[in-house]
Amino acid sequence: LFLPINRKLLESEGRPDKENPEKTNWIAVENLQVLNHVLKNGLWNGRVKVFEFGSESLKGTKYEDKPLIAGAMLDYFLALNAKIFIGTRVSSFSHALMAHRFYQGQMENFEYLPDGLHMWTEGDMRKPPAFFC
Repeated sequence: LFLPINRKLLESEGRPDKENPEKTNWIAVENLQVLNHVLKNGLWNGRVKVFEFGSESLKGTKYEDKPLIAGAMLDYFLALNAKIFIGTRVSSFSHALMAHRFYQGQMENFEYLPDGLHMWTEGDMRKPPAFFC
């Protein structure tokens, strides 16, 4: 299972605004809580270990000054070979991965929506869903 997540952004938005609760990004708050929980406990009752691999691992390499590019490349190729991919329809990165996986015959692609996960690609599709945002 591969989930591309921008932890820094999630941490910046994933804190309740105590002075103005209506301005709180509650989806980010919940996502950060869930991310931290699965890192500690794993998924599916601990049967699947979760790990993070961020730009900090590039320190001391020739890609140290290009963490976004190197990270995006690594994320892309890891996700291509993941058993399951979960993305979002408003991300061109997610859509490119889903389409690439579709043409490789990897159909376990799900889109993350406010009400949960939905199958993004089906075996009887002739082409992947179109990108829109």
